[in-house]
Amino acid sequence: MYTDILYEVKDSKGRITINRPKVMNAWTKNTKEEILDALRKAGKDEIVKVVIITGAGDKAFCAGQDLKESKEIKADKASEWITEFDNLYWTIRHFEKPIIAAVNGVAIGSGWQLALLCDFRIASENARFAFTEIDVGFACIIGSTLLWSTLGESLTKELILTGRFINAEEALKYQLVNKLVPQKDFERVVNNFAVELTKKAPVATKLNKQWYCRLTDQAYLNCISFAKEAHTIGYASGEPKKYQDEFFEERKR
Repeated sequence: MYTDILYEVKDSKGRITINRPKVMNAWTKNTKEEILDALRKAGKDEIVKVVIITGAGDKAFCAGQDLKESKEIKADKASEWITEFDNLYWTIRHFEKPIIAAVNGVAIGSGWQLALLCDFRIASENARFAFTEIDVGFACIIGSTLLWSTLGESLTKELILTGRFINAEEALKYQLVNKLVPQKDFERVVNNFAVELTKKAPVATKLNKQWYCRLTDQAYLNCISFAKEAHTIGYASGEPKKYQDEFFEERKR
C-alpha cells in the first residue's frame, strides 16, 4: 500500500520506517502523507500502545526535505507547502499514544523537526543533527521554535544561523535526546523502552500529553503562521532556488 514507508504492528508496537535509503530517507509530500496515514491507523488501533518512527538503514533517520521537490516550489504555493508539514506535525503533537523517534543516523532539517516532535528520542552513536536550511536558502522557523524551549536563545541562534552539525554526545548533553546507545545495542534498547511504555496507564498517558500540548499550542500556532509568511517571502526573493541549484551543482563535482 505504501511506497515511501513501511508500517508494521507487532506486540502492541506500531513501527513506521521511512524507506527511502537511496536519498538518506529524505521525504516528499507523498512520504509525509503516508506517515500521516500510518499514524491515523495506529491511533485507531486498540492493539497499538506505542509508535516507533525510524529510518531505513543505519545512515539516516531522515535527511529532511527532498530538495528535488522543494526547489520547484513557487512563492504562491509556499503556504500550502508549510500546511503539508503542519498536517503531519499537528497530528504528531496531539497523538494520544507515546511516539519514540529511533534516530539511527543523520537527522537534518525537517527530519530533525520530526524527531523533536516525538515524545522520546533514542539516538545511536552515529546519529548527527543539524538544521541546514540556511545553506539552501530557507528560513528555519519551525526548527527554531522547537529548539528554543530546550536550548535558549544563544545556542538556538548558533545552530540555526550556522547550520552546523552536532553529534549524538552533544545532543545528549543538551537534552535533545533521551538516550544514547551503541549501534550494536540500538534495536534492543529501542524495543525494550517501547515495551516499557506499553505497560503504562493509557488514559493517564493521554491526559498528560493533552496537557503538554496546551502548554505549547499557542507558540506552535504562531510558529506555523509565521513560517507560511516567511517561506512565501523567501521563495519570492529567489533565494531557495538559487541556493538549492548551487547545492546540486556542487554534488556533480
